[in-house]
Amino acid sequence: MGEMSSQIQGHIEQQRNELDRNVSDLQNRISRTFDWRVQMQERPITMMGIAFAGGALLGAVVSGQKVGGYASRAWREEPGPATLRERQRANDAWDRVKASLIGVGVSLVKQFFEQSIPGFREQYRRRASDSEAADFRQAPAA
Repeated sequence: MGEMSSQIQGHIEQQRNELDRNVSDLQNRISRTFDWRVQMQERPITMMGIAFAGGALLGAVVSGQKVGGYASRAWREEPGPATLRERQRANDAWDRVKASLIGVGVSLVKQFFEQSIPGFREQYRRRASDSEAADFRQAPAA
């Protein structure tokens, strides 16, 4: 009986040590995954794309508000040779550029997570297909 309990204790201790190693390895992986310096060294183009898309998104959010900058006020308030139609075309073009940059940024962030987090791609696809199925079920019949 004493020999059996010592075997059980040894097994528990071995499992505990293995669990400690696994948790430590996981903490190191998470730390490396979310450390921007490490990611910049391993994936410089992806990180630059994320930074660019984030800056474009921030710029889009900030430019939507009244900012004290001369350029934003001049475009909106000062009359000039540009007709209303030309301004509308320029605004539409800028909106398309912003939407494209946001799409690229989202794609790069998704790609980053797919590479960094095991199983993310499968979970993302499963959620997307579940969402599409729910949208299809909720769509009114034509």
